[in-house]
Amino acid sequence: YRMGPWMGEGDLARRMPMVAKNYHKSKHRVMDHYSYLYEDMATLKDYYRYFCRKETIRRARGFVSACSKEPHIHNGTLVQRFERFVNDYNGLDPFDVHLNLQVPSLLDGQTGEPLPISILHNASEAEKGWQEIAYGVGVELDATNL
Repeated sequence: YRMGPWMGEGDLARRMPMVAKNYHKSKHRVMDHYSYLYEDMATLKDYYRYFCRKETIRRARGFVSACSKEPHIHNGTLVQRFERFVNDYNGLDPFDVHLNLQVPSLLDGQTGEPLPISILHNASEAEKGWQEIAYGVGVELDATNL
């Protein structure tokens, strides 16, 4: 959302000048390598059409807020683009300070039900995960180097 082409000009860019400035400074990092993220998305409404009902988007004002309060529709396009980005992105050239790809949810691979992204960021098992990775490469971790 924050790094989409709609941040280059228009009302949203005028209301958020610092975000727009960052977009102009960094857009080449996104568009040169990951242009598929925003294919067919020139405006914020174009982006919202991928997950928000048409009736909600038709509202002249307030559609962003309204879309966040309604059940989302999904055709898989944003999920596919996000998964491709995850595979393509090397993590070494950040283009957004938070790398905030506001994909509202991902789908459970077995049930097809949407999963809020917060579920994917559960760090309660992080130490166990690091221990498993270290064991796999023959390194022993303890409290001093974890």
